[in-house]
Amino acid sequence: RTKALQEFYQRAKDNDESLVINKWLQVQAMADMPNAVEEVKMLTKHEGYESTNPNAIRALLQVFASANPAGFHNPDGSGYHFIADQVIELDKTNPQVAARLASSFDTWRNHTEERKALMQSQLERIKAECTSNDTLEIATRSLA
Repeated sequence: RTKALQEFYQRAKDNDESLVINKWLQVQAMADMPNAVEEVKMLTKHEGYESTNPNAIRALLQVFASANPAGFHNPDGSGYHFIADQVIELDKTNPQVAARLASSFDTWRNHTEERKALMQSQLERIKAECTSNDTLEIATRSLA
């Protein structure tokens, strides 16, 4: 798996195919693996991930939060904490993308009591630490 992913990335990089690299990020963000949160965290430091590119952010972070339920909803809350960290950081440079990512928590009331509490605490942290109107609106509306 690792070798195939590396070869695929290298081919896309050599051909300057940013859309293909975004697909490469998406595939990994969706992977149902026990260490999904750690894998996605590592990808945020990979040379193929551009943290200032909204398409790359959506390909990795939004896909993780929306298409990897096992990773995002990890019972220990690490997926929620990771995405909240990303929202808080993105809010400083790209509030619209941060707000979109914060909407990943919109369904927090539909989960088990344990997950509700974990998601709610991250929404409250987002609300407390973010300053943009875009992200604050999403967090405030979700918590209301």
